[in-house]
Amino acid sequence: MEISGHVGSKTILAVLQNDSVTLKGKNDSTKIDLLFIAFQRVSKRLKTADVIWVGKETYCQQTINHPQVEKILDFWSGSVYDIGLDPGSWKKWHQTSKKESWNLQDWEALLVPPDHPDDSDSDWNPGDASESDDEDYSSE
Repeated sequence: MEISGHVGSKTILAVLQNDSVTLKGKNDSTKIDLLFIAFQRVSKRLKTADVIWVGKETYCQQTINHPQVEKILDFWSGSVYDIGLDPGSWKKWHQTSKKESWNLQDWEALLVPPDHPDDSDSDWNPGDASESDDEDYSSE
């Protein structure tokens, strides 16, 4: 599958295969054995989005046209993360991942927000103050 887009000001053609992507520029080519793919800035209000091709040794952030996001999702069977509208600190994250030899679970811990318990399960509600609670704080 071919995905055309930009990396900075350079036009790049990404050729996505089962477990890798080859990024072809005007004069060079780079192959990344993928751990996962991430998306950021995905919104129907924006004409473009970013796809981040992440491997153990390197990564590449490519700006693509919005309709290509669905095509990538239909083709790719590996792990995919959508980190939202705010761009991630990919350079910093990837440097840390290489230094600490991250695996996919380490990346998930960074990219997937923790589950927060539902507030409706809480035992305390602000309107539940009883008279005994008031007595604990009275100034006698």
